[in-house]
Amino acid sequence: MNSIMSAQTHQPVQHASRSWPWKTALAAAAALVVLALLVYPVLQTTPSYAFAQTIEATRSVESIHLRMTPVPFGTVGEIWAQFNENAQLVRLRMNFPDTEDGPKDVVWENEKAQIWFHAKNCVTTVREPDILQKLKADYVTFDPAKLVEQLYEKAGESGVDVQESAQPGQPIIITAYVPRVNRKDVYTVDSKSKLLLRREIYLVTDGSELLELTTEYLDYNQVDDSAFMLDAPPDVMRVDMTEGVGIEQGAMTDEEVATKVVRQFFEAMIAKDYAKASQAFSGPPERLKKSWEKTNFTRIISIGAPEPTQETRSFRVPCKIEVQVNGKTNTFVPHGPFVRQVYGRPGYWHIHGGI
Repeated sequence: MNSIMSAQTHQPVQHASRSWPWKTALAAAAALVVLALLVYPVLQTTPSYAFAQTIEATRSVESIHLRMTPVPFGTVGEIWAQFNENAQLVRLRMNFPDTEDGPKDVVWENEKAQIWFHAKNCVTTVREPDILQKLKADYVTFDPAKLVEQLYEKAGESGVDVQESAQPGQPIIITAYVPRVNRKDVYTVDSKSKLLLRREIYLVTDGSELLELTTEYLDYNQVDDSAFMLDAPPDVMRVDMTEGVGIEQGAMTDEEVATKVVRQFFEAMIAKDYAKASQAFSGPPERLKKSWEKTNFTRIISIGAPEPTQETRSFRVPCKIEVQVNGKTNTFVPHGPFVRQVYGRPGYWHIHGGI
């Protein structure tokens, strides 16, 4: 989840709000241009379309399905969101086609997030009580109040144009210019429902325009329960990290608790206490037993000083373990193990990503 959230800071477009997360995305076009139209009458003709119509239309939206293209490495490709009668987010799904861990699907509901790591055939459940707080910095520009505040500050350098077709049923095109950042945003609004259909962001340089990101609003009020169910295969490994996982740090330093986690894991494996080993390892006891039942861990030869690993925000704890396989004694030198805090359980540490 940390990786997912940090990846969003590289998204070209930013999406959410405080109490109206993706619902306010539907009103983004209206909020973006209202003040500019008041200050700068740039329309060639007086349109029949009023921005308040889009704002009002969003109030009836109970769910939404968005798709972004292209999808840079590590960023979200599709979003499904569902709201209650008070316009509060109750369920969320995000699809990440390509990340450092391969494809991921994230489903959030009832203060918990399930992450399906396709390539690792694993579903991990973590505690996430306020996902909007995690996403706030990246989705704030879909908050109409924030958009108007920002637009007021830069109204002198912005221009807005609205085009309505004389042919019934044709969409309304709203173009917002932001010269300070060399950007042009084009919004397509459905002329009948007044809901947003598409948003395109262009980078404008030396008279040329490059399309950077397209957001398509695919479905309104059509998202059903199946969208929030991970269709992972039956044999997928499931790890619940909301309770029972990790070693409490207490007064120990980060290096000390990282060492303790590794020591407890291998001592438990030597004793074949898979339940205790799983407390220090991000995997269920039965999976540990199945993976290592043919290997006898006999003794810990050495555990070195933990080495900070910036890429994964963890510690690599070098070690050597004596093992017996098929009656032969060998020295096992793992690539890791890597130890970090358990997501959603502050003060608890565990081995992550396997050994």
